[in-house]
Amino acid sequence: MASNPSRADIILNGEYVGKTDDLVHNLKAGIYNLKISKDRYLPWQKDVEVLPAETAIFSDIILFKSNEQPAKLFDGLNVFKLSPDKERIAYQDIYSQIWLHDLTKVAESIQLPAQYQIASINWSIGSTKILLETTGTNHQYFIIDKDNTKEIVHLNSLTASTITYVNWDTVSDRFLYWQDDQNIYRYDCRDKKITVSKTDLPADWLAADDQLFMFTPNLPNKLQIYTWSREHTEGIGISGLSDNLLFSNYSNSTHYLVMSDLDNSITNIFSLDQKAVIGQIPIAGVTTFSVDRKYFLIKDQHQLWLWDVDNQTSELLTRVTTTIKDAVFVDNSPYLLFSTEGMIKAVEFDPRHRLIQDLYEIDAEELYVLNKNNLAYSQAQPTKIDNSSLFNLVFR
Repeated sequence: MASNPSRADIILNGEYVGKTDDLVHNLKAGIYNLKISKDRYLPWQKDVEVLPAETAIFSDIILFKSNEQPAKLFDGLNVFKLSPDKERIAYQDIYSQIWLHDLTKVAESIQLPAQYQIASINWSIGSTKILLETTGTNHQYFIIDKDNTKEIVHLNSLTASTITYVNWDTVSDRFLYWQDDQNIYRYDCRDKKITVSKTDLPADWLAADDQLFMFTPNLPNKLQIYTWSREHTEGIGISGLSDNLLFSNYSNSTHYLVMSDLDNSITNIFSLDQKAVIGQIPIAGVTTFSVDRKYFLIKDQHQLWLWDVDNQTSELLTRVTTTIKDAVFVDNSPYLLFSTEGMIKAVEFDPRHRLIQDLYEIDAEELYVLNKNNLAYSQAQPTKIDNSSLFNLVFR
């Protein structure tokens, strides 16, 4: 048995038998109640099975800290977003000022041309740029480079048409895409050039470097792949799916497209290499990839499902009656943290009598694992409408 932290007490059926990282010998086959405990940590405990003439291995056991007091990082946040590399946070305060804060250094203020109220903040995949979207009927969009915050690109000034949707490239920080009521456009942030796609406007789309994945219900080959450099479109037939599909995510390393079938409440994993659906999860939810891209999470309001990329298998991690607000991977470990009403919980990937732990009585809206030991979470301020606070908690 291996645990983090190491040298924790091993208790079998109520009796102390040694420390983690040691072997426990001469056990008879059967079911044992296994408890791993250490001072200042929550105990890890569940029933485990030992098979005849076999070695039972339990590794990557995480003990979560107990009685930790959270520290407030930020207060009075209207809108905020943590960068994918977890090094910076962009936010708007109650005075409508935009800030870019390096979590290891000081905050830097970003001056916009006017006092805009921000509706959303979105980082590029490589954490080098942010996209600001304003509130109101005529949304304004601004691109800001973290290394040159004085040079702000006003996206609306680059086009005469009304922008109806904007999204970053899922692979590269170089490209940003938007659509109007007729076309899809690609903006090259490096060369400051705009390219228009030579395609019909699809029902939904997702961009990955040189390719634009499109879903077009009225075509027999519903999945269209447009290549920008060749101005060429390839159609791929997908059978058995409804006409109400939305792209959820894309994995460049595995060439998987994740698509939500809203009519049938199914999430489909589509392999571009095999040109076929290789897996289905019985919920149409939000997907998140682990840092190492070995797993991705599918979440709706009451269920958490895990897709194993290497084995191409899916598994239900938990189903709850309360609302699941958010869920995040714990870096380099087989655990997820998730928040429900009034509680932050942990669930492990190991299917052997899977353990779900109540960790902290905290009503968290969003969760962010900053590094292997720190969890950031947001809470709404009940006395201040639309304002949030961000806290840091050392959890292991």
